[in-house]
Amino acid sequence: MRRFLLAPVLACLPLLTYACGDDTEAAADDLEAACEAWCQEAFSLPCNDTGLSVDQCLSSCPYLETQLDGYCVGEYASALQCLADGGYECQNDFPTPLDLCIDQQTALQECQADAACQKFCDQSACGADCVDSCNADRDALGTCSYAYDFLLTCYADQGAGCAAGTPSPTGCEEEIMEVGDCVGSFNDDPCSGWCFAAERLGCGEGCAADCAEKIGDPTCGFQYESVIDCGLLYEAASCSGGELVPTDCSYELEQYDMCLSQP
Repeated sequence: MRRFLLAPVLACLPLLTYACGDDTEAAADDLEAACEAWCQEAFSLPCNDTGLSVDQCLSSCPYLETQLDGYCVGEYASALQCLADGGYECQNDFPTPLDLCIDQQTALQECQADAACQKFCDQSACGADCVDSCNADRDALGTCSYAYDFLLTCYADQGAGCAAGTPSPTGCEEEIMEVGDCVGSFNDDPCSGWCFAAERLGCGEGCAADCAEKIGDPTCGFQYESVIDCGLLYEAASCSGGELVPTDCSYELEQYDMCLSQP
């Protein structure tokens, strides 16, 4: 699901395939040159234990602009060039940049922060306010915005159209459940994650009230919460009879049904 982009950059440079910047031929040439300079600096030290050689790194450079889909190319090139210009040294047996290039990394992160929504809206037909609406949803998700970014990329890759402002879930069901799992975990509220998924999958009407009532049941609430937790954990659920039902949680569903059947 997540694309490979020079993974051994690791902590010294945040990487995403989303983008929002300059896609001119000159920018692409600058990116390749910066990548080559960075490879020479980062992977030629005797302490290089990343599993990636200079030649292997260099072989990736001509394809980097394509992997970025033409977005954030200028920002990415500037970050790599800065790291290369600053040089590397061995610290704790690992190549470590001498200059963390905070300004360049900040610019790249700011570009990436808008990139997921921009790419999604470029590929979809979700209205003139698509970017603003998408960024508002992303901001509201807080810590889980990273998971939402992968969902947005899936929407873009699938060419998801919009119905009443909601992208078609087809082909992105797993990513939707991943966001739901994150939302439920970080809010310590499984209903919030479950109902996010239900809404995005097309059966969210009344979900919040229904879920709160079932979990609040003093007799069978624990069993129902187990059903939701299982569905989010395995990221597999579908709409049935107007509500979201997990598809890989037969034991938990059985236990809940048994509880309900008790006198």
